Amino acid sequence: MPTCEPAGVLLGRADLPRLRELYAVAYPGNWFDARMVDTGRYAGIRDGDLLVAVAGVHVYPPLIGWRRWGT
Repeated sequence: MPTCEPAGVLLGRADLPRLRELYAVAYPGNWFDARMVDTGRYAGIRDGDLLVAVAGVHVYPPLIGWRRWGT
């Protein structure tokens, strides 16, 4: 039975190895830049130690205050 967290959690630099692992398996042709997690707007869902889903910001202009999320 899955042990997923009930809600997503914000991800940071400490999560980069798991992010890269997930993208390598689930989306080998991905375009991911580690700086994306530095926005503080990158979220994930874990099943135990595995990261099983992520969503991050595509556009985030802090001065304007709106953002565009993507998976």
